[in-house]
Amino acid sequence: MDEAAGHYELDCSGLACYALQRVLPRHYQALQAMARAPRLTARMFQGVFAGLPTRPEGKNGWRQIARAADARPGDIIAWKSASPKPGSTGHVVLCDGVPSVTPQGLVRLPIIDSTSRQRWDTPEAKGQTGLGRRALYLAVDAEGRPTAYSFSPASKLTEHPISIGRAVAFPAGYQPPAPAYKPVSTALTAAKKPARSAADKNPIAQKRSAERIP
Repeated sequence: MDEAAGHYELDCSGLACYALQRVLPRHYQALQAMARAPRLTARMFQGVFAGLPTRPEGKNGWRQIARAADARPGDIIAWKSASPKPGSTGHVVLCDGVPSVTPQGLVRLPIIDSTSRQRWDTPEAKGQTGLGRRALYLAVDAEGRPTAYSFSPASKLTEHPISIGRAVAFPAGYQPPAPAYKPVSTALTAAKKPARSAADKNPIAQKRSAERIP
């Protein structure tokens, strides 16, 4: 990643980590501590969120949002693959709008994510990969908890453990551990950069993502 040149090559969890590090660094440190990892994968995001309380004050600066319809902009939605493998443990997205309910009873959420899959949900995004906005559709159980997802109301739903996390105020006196790891941006910038085409200069047109959507 090279911010000065406008080159952003991030997988889905890399995008989430980068955004948190830039906007909520202390909350990101808290996630690192709870996940016991320098860099969270999609599976780790889901696991941490699943273990959080749903009460408003949360724990260590984070709370779980149980009902998909209660998600709000800034929340993080993550799921883990049934058969995780290196570079593909699930998917994580950033909520970018207020949810609505489709005629099929699915909860529709505007999201921002980074993916290697081509986008087909809007004419502007057709065929593009990388960083962009689109819609996520969640099936829910009788209590409103997400149970399956798709990226089109007409697509087959995929069932995976899905969790939603929200950053909240830290409790009085809480101090996240001091950062013990290199910032995400430093680690990514230090990596060898591939040759870029004109399309690669547009973050929406990036072509690679290490974490694939199942």
